[in-house]
Amino acid sequence: MVTKVHKAYMAEYRRTHKDERRVYNLKHKYGLLPKEYDVLLESQNGVCAICKQSSSTLLQIDHDHGTDEIRGLLCHACNTTLGLLKENVGTLYAMTDYIQVQPNGFIGG
Repeated sequence: MVTKVHKAYMAEYRRTHKDERRVYNLKHKYGLLPKEYDVLLESQNGVCAICKQSSSTLLQIDHDHGTDEIRGLLCHACNTTLGLLKENVGTLYAMTDYIQVQPNGFIGG
């Protein structure tokens, strides 16, 4: 059972050890060193690979869930959207078709 004291300790630890946690997570989740992340970020001109917007927070690592291969860096919104779509290209195309056919936002145009 996790106690309130333990939760408070972990919250403080996360707050005070952000850099160490980032290095650990990059290496253990994705096999990347911070320098490699920076090279990838630079290759994308510092913006999300999908929407091409910069982010006030670190871009998230997008990877193929089948192969674990890194595809690029995404903003939170684009990464979350891919996850919600379950990376289903058919659903993505259907959504694109839908918003193009319904430009006024409702059926019947």
